[in-house]
Amino acid sequence: MNVDDDNKIINMNRLLLMTQSICPRKKYEKCLSIGEIRIRVSDLLKSYPELNKFSDNDWSQKKFVEDIKEFFEKNIIKKISDAKEFMINSLYNKMNQNQINQTNLIIDGIADQNELSIFENLKFNKDTFIETFQNGIINITENQINEFFRILVKKYNKAKIVPGEAVGAVAAQSIGEPGTQMTLKTFHFAGVASMNITLGVPRIKEIINSTKTISTPVIYAELVDKKDLIAARIVKGRIETTKLSEILEYIKEVMSPKGCYLKLKLDKTAIENLKLEVNMEKIKESILTTKKLKLKEKHIFIESPSKIRIEPYDCTRENLYFTMQLIKKKLQKVIVTGIHTISRAVINKKESEKDGLQYNLAIEGSGLNEIMRIPGIDHKKCISNNIMEVEKVLGIEAARSTIINEIKFTFSGHSIHVDNRHLQLIADLMTFKGIVLGFTRFGISKMKDSTLMHSSFEKTTDHLYEASFHSRNDVISGVSECIIMVK
Repeated sequence: MNVDDDNKIINMNRLLLMTQSICPRKKYEKCLSIGEIRIRVSDLLKSYPELNKFSDNDWSQKKFVEDIKEFFEKNIIKKISDAKEFMINSLYNKMNQNQINQTNLIIDGIADQNELSIFENLKFNKDTFIETFQNGIINITENQINEFFRILVKKYNKAKIVPGEAVGAVAAQSIGEPGTQMTLKTFHFAGVASMNITLGVPRIKEIINSTKTISTPVIYAELVDKKDLIAARIVKGRIETTKLSEILEYIKEVMSPKGCYLKLKLDKTAIENLKLEVNMEKIKESILTTKKLKLKEKHIFIESPSKIRIEPYDCTRENLYFTMQLIKKKLQKVIVTGIHTISRAVINKKESEKDGLQYNLAIEGSGLNEIMRIPGIDHKKCISNNIMEVEKVLGIEAARSTIINEIKFTFSGHSIHVDNRHLQLIADLMTFKGIVLGFTRFGISKMKDSTLMHSSFEKTTDHLYEASFHSRNDVISGVSECIIMVK
């Protein structure tokens, strides 16, 4: 469907103002009460077939009807709130509770205003107050609502796409044209300083081409305990890669008549500050699993809860010194804890009036599957900007949603709005085969079987030669093929 503004088929606020200008209230016309407006809207929704007859699968039409109801309800509720605050606050000071309740019933259009006598002992005229309230605040007549729905249905029918329209070309142009207004290299700080993500044309290119290795992969993870900073640091320590050099106080080379070895001492303060869950056994295991060190269990000895001794594997006179230096250098790069594909994690602060101060994690690197299994992480609220990883971990539907959200987020960074339906069409085309296919010669060759369409994209002579050699047929049903054959 074509849209009027901001992902809505029709901008109803603008339409209501236009209706009131072309169909102004006449002197003899009575404005409808709140109850009468609700009844009239309900009757008109039932009277138009376009608004009450649709299939269960027509989610777009259902959403449109819900938007109409929500528009009237929100406007009515807002006008009631404004009226109570602005017009009758002065009256409430002179009323008892029963009179206040009766006044509210009048405003809601429920009570019979002729039977009420709340203004008898006041210096205000009841009929004047009611007429002022309905005509000045609500200010909607029956003719205006009828005209509003007539234009609404007319616009709705015009917004429908004509069968056979080149929606693919429109969607491509809707993304390609705003792309010319974007910068070539842009970085956006992901909630905190020094952690940025790629935006602009390079990011759009990564999404459209479904690049397997993106330049700045970032995962946003919500915590189970969102308000505890200590819990956030503990979870960060489980995720972030921590090297042995970061938690060591020193590495000493010991040379004595009894032998030569390296002595390591842990920095307990650093481990406590980083909230790491490590001990000597875990460090020993990490050293043994590092293949480049070539150390075995017989070379490593735990002397105390904070000290460990490592003997070189080559003790010959010629190679002893060089072996110790090599081990000393490589020991500092041993990963003790964390996920190897994660370079770092940052705690973000998020404050709101409703929920107060909360914490979440911005994680630089890939490894969505491993992060979702970390204790303390809310696995239902983990978001990655790596589309191929999302497809592998969560499936094709999640990858489709990620494509839409990432394109929308990239454009929003440049204050560019693209209708959601164009993004949905592109995401559907990239994922309808059950795998994510990019708009490259490899992806398009898997999307469709038309030789002329393939040849119009890239490597024209190769496609035509291969098709002629294998005697392939082309039904010439797409836009590109019809243009080539002047059909």
